[in-house]
Amino acid sequence: MITTRKKRRAKTVRRVTTGVAAGAAVGLAVAGVAVAARRTERVIPKLPAPGATAEAELLSKGIELVVAGRKIRTGPLQGRAAFEIEANPSDPAAVRTTIKEFHLVSTGDREGVTVTVDLEQRAGIRHVASGLRRVSAESPRFHHKLAVPCIITIANTDALGLPAGIDDPLSLAASVPVELSAKPSGFPDDRALYKLNEEIELTASGLPLGHKASIIKFPLQIKGL
Repeated sequence: MITTRKKRRAKTVRRVTTGVAAGAAVGLAVAGVAVAARRTERVIPKLPAPGATAEAELLSKGIELVVAGRKIRTGPLQGRAAFEIEANPSDPAAVRTTIKEFHLVSTGDREGVTVTVDLEQRAGIRHVASGLRRVSAESPRFHHKLAVPCIITIANTDALGLPAGIDDPLSLAASVPVELSAKPSGFPDDRALYKLNEEIELTASGLPLGHKASIIKFPLQIKGL
């Protein structure tokens, strides 16, 4: 009698275990179908159309410079930009985002120091095309390279403890366009954080002989208006 009861319990446990396993398998299958459906329904964003103009708000938590051996963190900056979308004949999977306007200014009062970043327009400056292209045919993201020929102006340099003999305000021109890159899911996309590709040397006649300047960090967000 005891042996028979044990056998009945064992059969019951096996049935319950089998049922749980089957239920789990069905659950996994349903979840897999749901994930596949979401992937199928995912909308692949289109490139902006050539001829369009994109106006945007620019936001930065602060750029980082080295001027005459002193590291300078600007604090938050805010501004505006305008981009003209142009076709890229050499790459049909990409468009050019030509910069027509670019302006940033510091938003905080840091001992009276004001920092601005403006698009450099002087003749002869070497321009590098800014471009937006797909990461891949099925990817929801793009790769955007932003090349900005710019001038950074610092007002009230005395408050930064810079060496004597430096102009005030001090204008620093990027020796080559500042290249920033991100992987946005559209354009503009304020969720994408643009970062400086490499440190850029800055030139200025207002720096005493033997002193140098460079930009080493430039985080940026581009928010559509």
